[in-house]
Amino acid sequence: MITDLERVYRWLCDLESQEIFLNRLNYNITGDFRYISNIVDKYVQRISNNFSWEDLISRIKNLPDETKIVIYGAGGEGDALYWILKSSGITADVFCDRNTSLDGSKTIPVISPKKLFDDYKFNKIAIIIGTEMYFDEIYEFLVENGIKKEDIYGGAADTTKQYFDRQLLSLTEKEYFVDCGALDLQTTMNFLNVCCEGKSYAFEPDISNFEKCMKTKEKYKLNNIEIYNHGCGSKKECLKFTSTQNGSSYVSDNGNTEISIETLDQMLVLKEITFIKMDIEGMELEALKGSVEIIKKQKPKLAISIYHKSDDLINIPIFIKKLVPEYKFYIRHYSIYPAETILYAVI
Repeated sequence: MITDLERVYRWLCDLESQEIFLNRLNYNITGDFRYISNIVDKYVQRISNNFSWEDLISRIKNLPDETKIVIYGAGGEGDALYWILKSSGITADVFCDRNTSLDGSKTIPVISPKKLFDDYKFNKIAIIIGTEMYFDEIYEFLVENGIKKEDIYGGAADTTKQYFDRQLLSLTEKEYFVDCGALDLQTTMNFLNVCCEGKSYAFEPDISNFEKCMKTKEKYKLNNIEIYNHGCGSKKECLKFTSTQNGSSYVSDNGNTEISIETLDQMLVLKEITFIKMDIEGMELEALKGSVEIIKKQKPKLAISIYHKSDDLINIPIFIKKLVPEYKFYIRHYSIYPAETILYAVI
C-alpha cells in the first residue's frame, strides 16, 4: 500500500523538488540542520556565492578562544542562527539589536549597536549577521561604524525568484493575484514588476503591517491593489493573535490581540483569480480550505509555504491534489535557514 509520504514524493515533477522534499522531511523529523545545509549548498542561490554553512562553522571554530561571538539581529532568524551554532558546538555570547527591549527574553543578552561598537574598540569580536532581509543594510551599517569586513560573517539567499520563478510558472502581464500574508506589500510589488498590468488582492491581519501596506499603496498610487485587514482561514471568525509587527506574527490562544478571519471564497466571490500565494505562519491549510471553490473552478497557480508546520509538507499537497488532480507539483527553497520552503502547483 502506498503511503501518503510516497504519494507526495511521486507527485513531485523534478529531482530538485524530490531532494528538497526528502531533506526537509528528515529535518522535520530529526531537527538536524545538516539536512537544511544540504539544500542550501546544492540548490539555494546566494547573494554571497562563496557562503556555505560548513565554511562558516569552520571559520568561527578556528577563531582565537578569546573572540566574542555576536549575532546581529535578535529576530526569528537570529534565534535560528543561535541554535545552528549551538548544535555545532559554538555558543554565541550576545545578540545585538536596535530593539534592546528584547533583552531578558532571549537565551543570551541583547546589546545595542552602540554597546557593540564600544566593545569592538577593546575586544576581539566576530559578528554574524542573523537576518537575510536586511543583510546588505546591516553589513554596510557595520562597516560605516568601523567594523572590519574580515570580522563580519554570515550570508543571505537571493530571493528574487521567490513566488515568481519563471522556470516553473507561465506568467502573463495580466494576472489576478492573491497575496495572503502581505506583510509590507513587497511581494505584491514584486508581482507588479513581473505582471505590470496585473491586479492584486492583498490580505494582512496585523494592523501595524496593514497600515504600512496602505501607506505603500498611497505612496506609489497603486490603484490596481485592494488591501484587506483580514487573515485567511477556513471560516469567518475572530481569533487570538500574537502581533510582532513583522513577518512572524501568528494565530495563538495566548495572543495579545484579536484579528478577523475571512475565507477567500467569501471575500473574492465572482472575482477572476489566476494566482494565489500564501505565507501565513501555519494557517495555510485552513486558508486553502476556505478557497476550495476558487481552486476547483479556476485552477489558479499556487505558491504555498509548507515549512511552518512539519506535517504541512505532506498534508498540503494531498489536500490540493484532491481538489485538482491535474495539478503538477514543484518544491523550491529560498533561504539559508529552514524557512521559505515553497510548494508550487501548476497546470
